[in-house]
Amino acid sequence: MDKIIDKNSKAGINDKELLDLIKSEFYRIKPKGCIEFFKKRDKRIPCYPKLQNRFNGLTYNQILIKAGVESEKLNCIRMSKEKLINKLAQIAEELGHIPNTNEMKDYKILPEVLKKKFGSAENALKKLDKNYSLRKLAEVKESNEELLQKYIEFSLKLGHPASTDELDRSNEIYNASVFVIRFGGMMELKKAAGFDFVEPNNRKWNKGEIERLLLKIRHEKGERLVIRDMAGVINTATVLKFYKTTKISEVFDEIESRFKM
Repeated sequence: MDKIIDKNSKAGINDKELLDLIKSEFYRIKPKGCIEFFKKRDKRIPCYPKLQNRFNGLTYNQILIKAGVESEKLNCIRMSKEKLINKLAQIAEELGHIPNTNEMKDYKILPEVLKKKFGSAENALKKLDKNYSLRKLAEVKESNEELLQKYIEFSLKLGHPASTDELDRSNEIYNASVFVIRFGGMMELKKAAGFDFVEPNNRKWNKGEIERLLLKIRHEKGERLVIRDMAGVINTATVLKFYKTTKISEVFDEIESRFKM
């Protein structure tokens, strides 16, 4: 007897056989997303638009779930915000620290998904259970000022403000999540470190001008300078270059000695 082919089938594959093939191909390819799956798929599987049409407009992930793929394997795309945060907390408990972006990927949580749900991976980390975050941060003994100094020194080694990935990959410094929670995000960290300031009209400084500027800020403040005092005024890297040091505390020590003269 000839094989019965349903009206939606292609090349003799009915819906059940097609879904079984999709599931099999998904586990074979282990794709990071929709594009990779359709690029490497068995060509008996129709292209995405035709597949959507065949399954009444279902999305890529809905089709995978219909095919029997476990939702946990779908890079957490279908998870609600609450479930994602709970998942991050579980990962943190298992690792013993707040996960960095590379560790998130190991657990099938892509930064792109967090960006879509929360605006950024940093925002998602900030929403982790506060008690957990504070408990783990208690292990970081440095003050915010000391953490800024570490970030500045590390960035100067790189020759540019260190990114989230660069912090996470390095064994010389805390991972990005520590800085994100302490300072509210990477942009806020760079601003606090004075790395976000662009000199207007490519202004050229000399050490005398920088010293007078810092003394003026010190006088107006009425107490010892901290790194944040330079934010929006002068680029930290510019100051460090003229004082020939990577430690901003040494610059402030010199300003203090000048201020008391």
